[in-house]
Amino acid sequence: MLLNPKALALTAGLAFLSAAPARADVILSFEQVTPAPSNKASFFAQAVLTDEAFANGGTLAYSLDGNGATLTGAEGLVSLLVSVVVLGFPLNLADADFLNPAAFPAGTTAAATITSAPGGLPFGTISVDNPVFSLDITLAGSGFTGLFSSSFLCAAAPCTFTGETTATIPVPEPASLALLGIGLLGLGALRRRPEAEKAG
Repeated sequence: MLLNPKALALTAGLAFLSAAPARADVILSFEQVTPAPSNKASFFAQAVLTDEAFANGGTLAYSLDGNGATLTGAEGLVSLLVSVVVLGFPLNLADADFLNPAAFPAGTTAAATITSAPGGLPFGTISVDNPVFSLDITLAGSGFTGLFSSSFLCAAAPCTFTGETTATIPVPEPASLALLGIGLLGLGALRRRPEAEKAG
């Protein structure tokens, strides 16, 4: 089958565009449900993963102590945000803050081990402790539980909290669908043309 230069250019262009790497990030949101978040106690976190990392699953491990911070298993982690208030003390961390001990109150130790199955929501534990407050969280798929200020015997309510974990999974963008449609139309036109030439 012979193709004219215009058809070759169209085919090459479509092949180039379809070969370009596409990434659609998955957003995991962790939102406190009960009691309602307040200026005395609240928890919110958001992790953005590549679609490949979410599809593959894996284990993330984190630790922070007087020697610094270590993080493993975070290859597919695009960004991370944590906003927490314990006993009226706010702490907001994003991305590189987790590897910077100075972003935490002095004397903070922290540990986390979080595992997710391919395409699944995370399970694991997170603990933070310092002279100002402590926080313990247990992730269990679509929900999580936590304890504010566990090392202080939770002298000020609320002590415990629960929350929901949700995943926002992107759908193909209209532009991607349009490109697919153009490609299919082009292939259909190329297939019909030889048939028309044979008929003539």
